[in-house]
This record gives sequence, C-alpha cells and structure tokens, in this order.
Amino acid sequence: METKRYTEAYSMQFQSYATQCFNLPNYEVYAMSELIGLGVGLAMGLVGLGCGYGMGIASSAAIAAITEKPEVFGKTVLYVVFIEAIAIYALIVSIMLTGKIA
Repeated sequence: METKRYTEAYSMQFQSYATQCFNLPNYEVYAMSELIGLGVGLAMGLVGLGCGYGMGIASSAAIAAITEKPEVFGKTVLYVVFIEAIAIYALIVSIMLTGKIA
C-alpha cells in the first residue's frame, strides 16, 4: 500500500513538471521527448554531412588558390573556419535540445 502511494506521488510530480516545462497535456510529453531525440540525431547527422561536403569543396579550392598565390593563405583558412563554426553551433543546439529531454 505504501509503495503504491509513493509511485502515484512520484508519477504526479513528474507529470506536473513535464506539463509545466512543455505546456502540453500529460500524454503528449512522452511523444515530444521522442521527437526531440529524433530531431537531435537528424540535426547532427545532416550538419555533419553538409559541413563535410562544404569542407571538401572549400579546402580543395583553398589549396588550389594557395599554390597559385601563397599570400591568400589567411583568407582561405578563414573560409574553412566558418564551416567548422557551423558544426560547433549545431553541437551546441543539440546539447540544448538534449537538456530538454533529461
């Protein structure tokens, strides 16, 4: 009997926290956390693919430009750094979304 009361109290506490956090009815909270997990995985995967593809194109063009004019090294490295920054932003967003689940 005591276990049932404790379980009900814990369940009620979690449900009230979930409804306050997401402003959703109780039954939709679990579906929302699954969708957030799917979104995090898709975001990181697609950003990784896009950044890898862009890095390949930008790096090959940068190497070609540097062989012709060595003084453009700083400008070409800057383009590659911008591509890396996009991947870092995606990582930060995925960490923030994962914090919503836990």
